[in-house]
Amino acid sequence: GHTDAPTLAQDFATPARPIRCSLSRTVPAEATPRAGPKTTTKGNYFMPRPLDRTPDGNAAKQMSKTILGLDIHPDGVFAVVLKSGLKGAQLIGSAAAALAPADDPAEALTRAIAEIGEVLDIAGSDCIAGLPDGLVSYRNLTLPFTEERKIRQVLPFELEASLPFPVDQAVMDFYRVHTVEQTRLLAGVVHGDQLGELLAALAAAGLAPEAVGAGGFAAARCLAERAGADGDLLLIDIAPGHGQVTVLMAGKIHLIYPFSTGEGVTAADIGSHVGRALAALEGLSPEDCQPVRALLTGNLAADPGLPAEIAAELEIPVAPLDLAGRVAGLLPQPVAEGWHSCRFDRALALARAGTGGRAVLNVRGGAFAPRRKWAEHRTTLMRLVALALVVLLLGAAKLGLEVYRLNQR
Repeated sequence: GHTDAPTLAQDFATPARPIRCSLSRTVPAEATPRAGPKTTTKGNYFMPRPLDRTPDGNAAKQMSKTILGLDIHPDGVFAVVLKSGLKGAQLIGSAAAALAPADDPAEALTRAIAEIGEVLDIAGSDCIAGLPDGLVSYRNLTLPFTEERKIRQVLPFELEASLPFPVDQAVMDFYRVHTVEQTRLLAGVVHGDQLGELLAALAAAGLAPEAVGAGGFAAARCLAERAGADGDLLLIDIAPGHGQVTVLMAGKIHLIYPFSTGEGVTAADIGSHVGRALAALEGLSPEDCQPVRALLTGNLAADPGLPAEIAAELEIPVAPLDLAGRVAGLLPQPVAEGWHSCRFDRALALARAGTGGRAVLNVRGGAFAPRRKWAEHRTTLMRLVALALVVLLLGAAKLGLEVYRLNQR
């Protein structure tokens, strides 16, 4: 845990009370895969590296670099650039661009990123991209073993019956919720074709993300790190057209419940969705969840009166997430014009994932895994090695000829 930010207990002046809303039981690199060995025996199934590693698989100790967190929504793109070094990370810029309706969504995304590139210097940055919420499906599972290898082998078979498309077209990763003698986990699943289309659009914009995850999960994971075991929490993410309720218990993400917001959302709507999320959790977790606080993020959370309205509905304290404010020294002073925490929390969380140790639910693995930088220049390196060998052979031949002439004399 980090000691440079206040705990959640310091964020609210009002005492916490358990939630008492009525619960309903109605629970609603390369853009294309590369050829190569399959990562499981179940078709062309894609599984990335374990979550407990940094997106590039390296240790957390890294030299100074810039990291781009790119949060993609159906109606816009939000970007945050961090500068990471041995002394920590600092936010150096943020920008947003609307995704205008277009016949070709990939072209619209390319234009939006180009617009962001006019505001931020993103060239050469390590990119961590967040998928639109509608592309990610979440599933809670319990498996009777704890070994990483077994989980990855069995996961596609366990998910097959619940997916709306063939499992051999799925790209997935998982997060451990609880591990003792068995494993409770949260899996994130994306259709491989949709991931490929997104990577193609990013490649057209000059970006090759090191990791591709879910922005909502990244924000919740970052919050869990800051909050630790500071009571049961709700993270409510609301944006035009979609939203999600994330339930955190004892510093772990136990459930992500997506919902539709339509053109807008009211406090009563939020209360209903929270009730359904908690009802769903009752059948998935043996622990009793009693949320004592709720935090808001997302575009629609910018309404200054909404936290008080939701607090009255849920009967618990509610406040903006303000992820940058929870990480001491991250946000520059004075704050840059146009910075609104509710709009950029997810992009910031994605960028933080690239600073080491804060993994995302990364679906860019297997056949979609990015090429390592040495692999991108492998042909050039091989040519240089061959040239060096030729030079060495010529030098040896010349030296041998000189020795022969000296012996003849």
